[in-house]
Amino acid sequence: MCFSSCSSTDFGYTYGKSPVLVNYKPPSNCPSSQKGFSRIVLEWKSTAKGRQFDRIFGIWLSGVEIFRSCTAEPTPSGIIWTVQKDITRYTSLLIKPQVLAVYLEFHRYSVQKFTIPQNSHRAVLEVYVSFHFDDENWYGNPPNEYINAYNLTDKPGNGPFSEVIVRLNGDEIGALWPFTVVFTGGFNPLTWRPITAIGSFDLPSYDIEITPFLGKILDGKQHEFGFGVTNALNEWYRDANLHIWLDHESDATTGELIRNITPPSKISLVSKKKGSYITSAIRSFSVSGWVKSSHGNITTNSFQDFSFTNRMTMHGSSHTVNQTIDASSRVYAIIPSLFSHIYTAERYQNFPLYFHTEDVPPGHGNRTSLSYVSLGFNEKCLAGSSSSPWVSSGLNNSQQGQGVLNFSGNLVTGGLGSAQQVYHLDGSAECYFWNVSSSNYTILYNISGDPCQQKRRFNSGFKNGKMFRYMLGEHLLG
Repeated sequence: MCFSSCSSTDFGYTYGKSPVLVNYKPPSNCPSSQKGFSRIVLEWKSTAKGRQFDRIFGIWLSGVEIFRSCTAEPTPSGIIWTVQKDITRYTSLLIKPQVLAVYLEFHRYSVQKFTIPQNSHRAVLEVYVSFHFDDENWYGNPPNEYINAYNLTDKPGNGPFSEVIVRLNGDEIGALWPFTVVFTGGFNPLTWRPITAIGSFDLPSYDIEITPFLGKILDGKQHEFGFGVTNALNEWYRDANLHIWLDHESDATTGELIRNITPPSKISLVSKKKGSYITSAIRSFSVSGWVKSSHGNITTNSFQDFSFTNRMTMHGSSHTVNQTIDASSRVYAIIPSLFSHIYTAERYQNFPLYFHTEDVPPGHGNRTSLSYVSLGFNEKCLAGSSSSPWVSSGLNNSQQGQGVLNFSGNLVTGGLGSAQQVYHLDGSAECYFWNVSSSNYTILYNISGDPCQQKRRFNSGFKNGKMFRYMLGEHLLG
């Protein structure tokens, strides 16, 4: 095990200013650096005090975003929080001296121009996304029919369905339906002390296979990735890294797009009764293309399937949402003439969400705000090939939170928060179990362990060519 450290710095009051830059130097006396690392973990330690709200920040390594997070909402005396994130997929950026860039409050243009090397044989677009202002709780935004019926000009609308669409040269090529991250100030800030909501300290990124489209962009010319958000009201911060595998045995690869079936989302809204709505949506992508390289003539088939259901009830100050998102992505790269799988990757995700909020009694005087939220991040993954071991994993991460806030007018006079979480990872490479509960800033119990009886060494090395990273708008040769 080897360590590399970066100097600490204070980057408060940086909104709209240049990012804080911190020098990064990889370990020089680590034997693993000569033959490749089996795992690389970023450990982020932060402190904050005073009256602070949830703020989004990111870390870039030479222009490539490797981490997006939300700050904790501290107590007046201060708080310390630590996040550990596996960043092994960025190995080619970490084995040479780089610059670590830290931004607070960032925004990327909706269109990014890029050019890729002409000897590329695989490409994956990694997308980071976060939602803010009127879209921070997009999953709870009422339909416009409800807004118009009651003339609620002070409430965000456009309904609870949102999807991030990815375009290549203006054509839709894929999408992501984001996990419902609840930031540290969501519903009731006291709920998330000290147990924070799933994903709030480590916002997930989303992969979209671009390999079938390589035949359209292997011409050495400039092309464009575009991003859009269905039903967006104002702020969605989107960022993307294009991961490209190079064929070092060839000066140029060729390819062709065979199939690109991308029908629009089918969205329906049903009003069950006054203040009660069901919003549902489905969408599928099916693309295929071949790339000819020194590895052979490889055909890549990529599929995305999504489904969404949101049941929302509103009555007075009471607001209830019961929502489920299912998303799957499947990639199969084969050499048809040899009936050989170069690689296979399957991912199935399920994001359940339930919340209920209510003011008792409603009004602007003395009142009590009640909240209950339940969310989950469930995932099953399978990856492998005909020449490498198959790796599978199953993750069930569920959480419940309760909160009470007492108000006198708009002033908070007291409150209470509690949370419970159960995390269970069961994989062929590793296993982990964690059960924790808190109430009123105090951990009630904290149980963790390894339920696996057999251990397998984790290996995330790349076998099919050296990795090349390309941040949209900049070349970064690995």
